[in-house]
Amino acid sequence: MPFALRCPRCCQEFFLSWDSPVAAVLERVAREGPWSAVGDGATWEDHVSTALATEESTRCPACGVQAMASEETLSQFTREVLAQW
Repeated sequence: MPFALRCPRCCQEFFLSWDSPVAAVLERVAREGPWSAVGDGATWEDHVSTALATEESTRCPACGVQAMASEETLSQFTREVLAQW
């Protein structure tokens, strides 16, 4: 599944490659599963988003600002991972 990030400054969208360090973060989150501790009122999408926000390699290649995953990308990733259980 392609995982897209969007830069809040320049609005550039780019896709993460599965051989990037971010792939390891996504794999770790997927292994932890939806029953991992996420905190009061937090969703599994929030958990994925937080894990990505701490990863240096999710910076925009054009301007260097920390990029973010869209709600659509997060929900698609969640649906695909949950379908595996």
